[in-house]
Amino acid sequence: MLGLNAFLVLVGLYFMNRGSSSDTGTQVDRAALPLLIPIFKVFTTPLTMTSLLTWASLIVISLILFALTGRFVLTHLAEQLTQVNSVLVATPPRRHSRQHNRNKILRTYQFQLLKEPSLALQLFTDSILLPLILVGTVFFSGTAPNFSRLSLNWLGVWFVSGMAGAIVNVNQTSLVGNLISLDKMNFDFVRALPIPMSRYLRQKFYLGYWFQVMINGVMVLVVGIAGRAPLALDLTLILGAAWGTYLAAQHYFKRDYQLRLTNWTNVTQLFNRGGGNLGLMLNLLACSIVGVLTIVIYSVLIQLFAAAAMLINIIVLVGVGIISAGLVWHYYKTFWQQLD
Repeated sequence: MLGLNAFLVLVGLYFMNRGSSSDTGTQVDRAALPLLIPIFKVFTTPLTMTSLLTWASLIVISLILFALTGRFVLTHLAEQLTQVNSVLVATPPRRHSRQHNRNKILRTYQFQLLKEPSLALQLFTDSILLPLILVGTVFFSGTAPNFSRLSLNWLGVWFVSGMAGAIVNVNQTSLVGNLISLDKMNFDFVRALPIPMSRYLRQKFYLGYWFQVMINGVMVLVVGIAGRAPLALDLTLILGAAWGTYLAAQHYFKRDYQLRLTNWTNVTQLFNRGGGNLGLMLNLLACSIVGVLTIVIYSVLIQLFAAAAMLINIIVLVGVGIISAGLVWHYYKTFWQQLD
């Protein structure tokens, strides 16, 4: 149902923006949608026969949807909510050779954590739906920018743009920022096993990292294709997104370890740690402003000093490399080494 709503929103935005871009100023209003006319008449002329039939139809449809939801969703909800918690405790009847392979068992357990229904819904909304709507409204509105004439001088700009977009999209509501707390009480159980915590948490980290890389990679690839950018710039954009995701994932994974909850009952409790919604919005605002300013200044420099574009790119990438190396070393000394 959420996917259907997202599709309808994108289609509606596309046609509205398309109509706005083709409007010459002579069109006073858009044509009415035939399917919505009966609903409009329900509120304007509620006592007519058409309005009463519309009310009856809406009530019948709502009752059918409630019945289908109760029959196919609510009856299995308790089983879905308790499945993750019983993975380590339950003994499956058939394990075959995987019983002797701890890595495969742990990997299977890690994927079982992704079956948390409210988490999947939140990940789809925050990590996929909202960026998709933003990208769709800009690049599929009929006025999308054309990057086909950009030269290789812009490689550095696109790499930094990919990093900035990934850093904005990875936040405290991302999968990698909540994977440790998804263990609940099982985290203490795993810590008591003869398994190095560094290996266990690295496996968990890379699961969340690659999941987020796929999301960010698809997003920036859509941007590159919609903007008709050269292939080299598209690949650079994806590489920047992958590296920006890695740096942001390190921060939020460590944050999840430090603020981990083992007794949460609703996944929103995980998202509200360390500042709540206000902290999330301020963080997104700060990252967005810094990212936009960096990209604008970098682009202006490349535009004004095209002859020295190669030198500018080298200087910027060296700076990015130094900052990245410092962050990786910081997270290694303050987090990963402590686990060892």
